[in-house]
Amino acid sequence: MTGRATLTPQEKQRLVSAVPCWWHSIDLGDGVVTPGSIQPDIHRILCSAIPADLTGQTVLDVGAWDGYYSFECEKRGAKVTAIDNNSHQRGHEGFHTARRILNSRVAFLEMDLFDLPKTIGGQFDVVLLFGVLYHLKHPLRGLEILSSKTRKLLIVESYYVRTLTNDPMMRFFPGAELEGDPSNWWGPNIPCALDMLRVAGFRRVRVHTAYANRLKDGRVIVKAHK
Repeated sequence: MTGRATLTPQEKQRLVSAVPCWWHSIDLGDGVVTPGSIQPDIHRILCSAIPADLTGQTVLDVGAWDGYYSFECEKRGAKVTAIDNNSHQRGHEGFHTARRILNSRVAFLEMDLFDLPKTIGGQFDVVLLFGVLYHLKHPLRGLEILSSKTRKLLIVESYYVRTLTNDPMMRFFPGAELEGDPSNWWGPNIPCALDMLRVAGFRRVRVHTAYANRLKDGRVIVKAHK
């Protein structure tokens, strides 16, 4: 904790209301919850993949956005570094506001995943890559970089395409075909996601769970161990 004065519920709500856009639904205490697009049931699914006890461990949250999972890992005892490159062009007001209200010590860097090797030294015990893989133009290279930064465990959450084959394959979206978002480049099937992680350098790879989001898209959580 940072030792800042405790905010009243009214002060918290004013700070939250001043942020133009929230992605995560973060419980900030005193009945104040950020009005994010990601609902609590999805948060619960993703949190189920994160180790319950992270005491003394380091965590890197890649594509943290408003920081829900960064702050959750901090609650579980980790020293957390969060990065986001602002490709969504909405700034990071939500993250900084939530961090202030929560009196958090999570470190934040505005940067791209591909800049990790020259920006942050060393490795992290646990790395989170939630909702990012399909946004990467070069997903295998991204996973190779994260492999070099992972000491124990990488947890990946991603959109996937459903196929009738177990052959690894990936669909390319050159425009805005996926959810009208031109930053969505790839839709791997599950075998492809698993094989890419193996090629990137992870020894033990398994599906934690597959589920559907509010748009009924296929989503998968994969745990990859070094």
